[in-house]
Amino acid sequence: MSDDFLTFLKFSMHCFKYIYIYFVCIHLLEHAVQGHDSGSN
Repeated sequence: MSDDFLTFLKFSMHCFKYIYIYFVCIHLLEHAVQGHDSGSN
């Protein structure tokens, strides 16, 4: 494998990790907001 490919692979994994964390945070926030809405009703 070439160094360029390995560099690209590391970069992709780095981006994927942050995108994954971002989606998890969004999911948790939506869950928290829904919980507060149902609790106030």
